[in-house]
Amino acid sequence: MKDLRKKQIEEAKLRKEMLTKKYNLREDAFNIKELKSIALFDDLIYKAEQENDRLVYHCILTDNGILNLLYVSKYEEDWAEAERPCDDGNYIQAYTIDLNNNYFTEIRDIFLGSQNGYLIRTDDANFIKIIKL
Repeated sequence: MKDLRKKQIEEAKLRKEMLTKKYNLREDAFNIKELKSIALFDDLIYKAEQENDRLVYHCILTDNGILNLLYVSKYEEDWAEAERPCDDGNYIQAYTIDLNNNYFTEIRDIFLGSQNGYLIRTDDANFIKIIKL
């Protein structure tokens, strides 16, 4: 398990570098520590990580209450093909939690963009609220 976690951490660093380069993100663009300081988000992130040995490395919250967790799964064979940002960098696989619908969860591709140096989700019906505490 410790070896897997080390590999996941390295993979998360690679993905953050890819996203930072693609979207010219700020140094403080990845907010996982800040969101974990809020009890509700800390609990949701913890449950998502424990559920299937995931490592969550970033969160995006939309105006309509969808929490999008960017993660590294335990399935190394899926990292390059399914989970990393796509070649053009416009979408990525995310674990989504609907905060307004009994915390309904699903894994889905979300479309990305950037605003003011922060990563945003662009395919949500309501535009994105950037969480910066």
